[in-house]
Amino acid sequence: MSGQLTADVLNVLHGAGIAISLTADFDIAARPAAQLQPKHRDLIKGEKLALVTYLARAEAKARQMVRSETNMACEQYCLHHFKCSTCIAAGLGYGERCAEGKAKWFHYQLYGFIRD
Repeated sequence: MSGQLTADVLNVLHGAGIAISLTADFDIAARPAAQLQPKHRDLIKGEKLALVTYLARAEAKARQMVRSETNMACEQYCLHHFKCSTCIAAGLGYGERCAEGKAKWFHYQLYGFIRD
């Protein structure tokens, strides 16, 4: 199935109020399951491999974007931190970070502690 056909199947399901996602064991979960009609089940069954591939690629791309943001936040904070005596002291529990360090620390906390 081409990418366009996969998108068409996803659009049909979305139009019916059904959201599909990839499970941890690379299966498809449809929610709410009560909305699934036989025609929807047939669509999913008939194109399951393509749908799993499509969803897995989309998730991998999203995770890569998060990793890039995480790496950038970490690098920016560390470059500042180790040059700033105020931020070094704050990291040890003495006082607060400088204005620039606070902003970088906040950004680092948003992205730096994301775990898979």
